[in-house]
Amino acid sequence: RFEGLESLDFLNCNPRALREGYMEALNTFLEDVRRGCTRNTIDYALLRTSQPLDAALATYLSNRLGMHHRN
Repeated sequence: RFEGLESLDFLNCNPRALREGYMEALNTFLEDVRRGCTRNTIDYALLRTSQPLDAALATYLSNRLGMHHRN
């Protein structure tokens, strides 16, 4: 249930349906970004905010270095 901040109105919702809609929109957005990066020859890496940035960056750079050595 969502309650308005500026009025006493509220909106009932189905949490599962809300999550499904959000996840669908998020996945569509991420896929659009990935395709845009690919189309413009930009590396794309989806990172988790729970992973330390230095570890994520090290993994990304290691993978990128490996790709260049194979070419």
